Amino acid sequence: MGGLPKKIRAVYMNVSTLARIVLITLLWGWLCAAVAAGMLALLQYQEIVRYFPADQVAAQFQAHLDREIWHGSLLLFVQIGLLGGSLWWQLSRHRVPVGDCVLCAVIVALAQAGAGWLLGVPHLFLVPMIVSLIVIGWLTGIFNEQPINNS
Repeated sequence: MGGLPKKIRAVYMNVSTLARIVLITLLWGWLCAAVAAGMLALLQYQEIVRYFPADQVAAQFQAHLDREIWHGSLLLFVQIGLLGGSLWWQLSRHRVPVGDCVLCAVIVALAQAGAGWLLGVPHLFLVPMIVSLIVIGWLTGIFNEQPINNS
């Protein structure tokens, strides 16, 4: 019975660390995606204003936003890179073992896939994202257990 509080404390610290990793990764990815979407929307608007008459600007801008940002792959691929980099950074910073790395990656991938599904992103784009994030988590776990020796 004397060892029970240490075990509970270890499980709590492990769960809180993993939750922090997942939350930071998702928030960072979504924040960067929002900034990237804003920049892409600004660039799209500037191009539309330049090439279309004033009475068509609003309709063309909405069509471009739908095609390029909301339902296209451009923003999703940017977000895969950002989420993958953030996930790698968080997992390698905390030296998380392989099993927990894969668990974090699966949670992040499913949360991101759920958000993409709600936004209507085609499934063809969601599957590579899920696979990529899980592979990044798995490889980070392997790296954490066998770091590269520079000597």
